[in-house]
Parts: sequence; structure tokens; C-alpha cells
Amino acid sequence: MALRQIRAGVQRDGNYSLLDLADIDFGGRLLRIETMRCSHPDADFGTTLVGTNIVHLAGEDHLQPWSNRVFRHVFSRNEDLRQQVTLEFREEFDPSGGWDVLVRDLDPSSSSYGASVRVRIARDKQGVESLEYAYLESRATTPIGVFSPLEDRIDKLTSLPDLASVRHEKAIVYKKSDKQPLQEFLDETRKHLADLLSIQFIHNMKEYLEFGHFRDKCVHPGFNLIGPRPDIAAENMQIRSYRASMILLGAVFDGDMLQVNEDTEPTVHTKAGVYSPFLSAYVMGIRQWEYAIDKVHSDYGGIPMRRAPGSRLENGAVPVVDATLANITLTEAAVRFYLPRSPVAKAALAHLELRRKALAHGAPTHA
Repeated sequence: MALRQIRAGVQRDGNYSLLDLADIDFGGRLLRIETMRCSHPDADFGTTLVGTNIVHLAGEDHLQPWSNRVFRHVFSRNEDLRQQVTLEFREEFDPSGGWDVLVRDLDPSSSSYGASVRVRIARDKQGVESLEYAYLESRATTPIGVFSPLEDRIDKLTSLPDLASVRHEKAIVYKKSDKQPLQEFLDETRKHLADLLSIQFIHNMKEYLEFGHFRDKCVHPGFNLIGPRPDIAAENMQIRSYRASMILLGAVFDGDMLQVNEDTEPTVHTKAGVYSPFLSAYVMGIRQWEYAIDKVHSDYGGIPMRRAPGSRLENGAVPVVDATLANITLTEAAVRFYLPRSPVAKAALAHLELRRKALAHGAPTHA
């Protein structure tokens, strides 16, 4: 693909609410992400550039006690002059470092329409990491197309439950054991899910991952960014809030992404752009990128999001909810999932573990 940015919209705090990409050179379809933190109020930047309202996008998660830790997204592509929503996502982080991510099949042409895949990654108080994937069956329903901009909540447009409620449904769970090698677990889980999911669902997820491979840099208009040089702050807003789903789900939806760890030069498209911003920020120590990721994930406004722009990137503000440990978890996952044979992998993980321990003992989040 030769994807190019067509347009972008932002939220009140300056983060992206919409990004449109298209492969202009080769006549590809328009691809779109619409995304918001669920603590965003209805008014003032509470609607994406094309007209999806935060109330419709966030569903049951809108303005809840946990909503500053939750992001909701829809991914769509152009079909017959309309933007057909094919995937719906819910991402929730825990300040202690965990993630809970759901993706649901909304493609009416897919035989697994309504089915969801969930991934949870966490660490307990003793530092033991847990990782599990789950397949959640769809409720009996007639496939109904959903289009961007959303005209209502998805659970109102279809007979499907809200994505926040899906987490409590019966699931087939694949959990990594302490002794099982990670790469073996990911490979087996991918094969299990491939038996349950439609080819179309998997294809749509790979298309979504291609969207993430657009790399780190988008042209940002700089709305609501503050400080002496808001233009420079805008130039450093390279990260979007849907990277968690790409990092944690890519390994089980696209086996090619696991090929990057081969000893020889890989011959497959590994979509390194999906996770490279986190490696650059937290392993290579590019502080400005680290600040940009922090601005996207940490919450600086509260619930509902206040008209109080700021972040560590812009004015050294302290977040209401800090996502630093959750960001380190994503970085560790990127190293373990996609670069386990890299010469720097062991050193990178050791470095991240030191940072995690320092934070646990009250060290500054950002030096």
C-alpha cells in the first residue's frame, strides 16, 4: 500500500478523533479510524470531523467512572460510496500496567458477524505476568450494516449488545501457562482463532493493521495544544490511541508479523510501523516520542474531560490517570511478540523492567 493522509480531526485535548487514509496512486479505498476517549463530553469537539458523536461511539462507556481509561474506535472502508464499518474496538488500560482490548466483527458480509476477540495482559503484585485471548460468540442476529458517520449507538443500530457488556459474556479462553513459550502460545492461539473466525474478519483485521503501518507521523493541525510553541507540540503528536489493539491483537490475527524474529532477513511484510513508536520511545529513549504517547494515553482532564489543555509534553502537567506503566507493558509486548530473537531484546526487556521497578518505588514517571 501507498497510504496517504487525506484528512484528520482532533478531540478537545488535541488528540486525534479521526484519520482518513487512501492509496491514491493505486486506487485503493478510503480507510478511516474514528476514535475518542470515553470521558470526552458531548459538546465542543465531541463529534468527529465527519459527524460521529461521542455518545454514539462510546456507548455504555460514556462519562462513566472508568471512562478516562477507555478508548472506543470504529474502523471503516469505502464500499459503494459509503463508509462501511467493519470493526469495532474497545481498549481499557489499568494504571498498574494492564490492558483489556476487544475487537468485534461488524462486517455484514462476514460469517462471524458479531463475534469478538478479547485480549487481556496484566501483572499481579508479585510481578507475574498473565496473558490470555478469548473468543466470544455472537448472539443470534441478522447482520446489519453500520456506516460512518455513526447515526446512533451500535447496540441501537443492530441487535448486538454494547461492546462494554460483551466482556461479561461466555467465552472460549486461551491462557498462556507459565511454562509455555510465548511464541508457541501466540502461534497456537492464532490457529485456534482461525478455526472460529471467518476469513473476512481476519482479512479486515489485516487491513486495519496495514492502517497502523502508516508509521508514526501524521500531519496534525495543532488545535488546543498549548505552550510557547504549539506548532512544535503539534509536530510531536505522532501517536494515535488505537495502537494498543494493534500491538496486542496483531500477533494472533497476522502470522506474518511473528516472522520478523527470523534469523535471516524476513521476506514477509511484518508491519513494524504498528509497534515501532513504542520501541523508539521506551527502549531507544526518545523522550519527545515518550511524551507524545503519554499525552495520548494518560488522562489530563478528568471526567468529564475539562477544558484544561496540557500534558507533560506541553507544560509539564501531572495526569489525573497515569498510563506510563500501561505504555511500558505495550513496549514489552512489542519486544516479546515481534522481536524475541533480536540482539537487543534481552537488554531492552531488562531496561523496561528497571523502569517499572523504579516507578513502583515512587521514582518520577518522566525524568
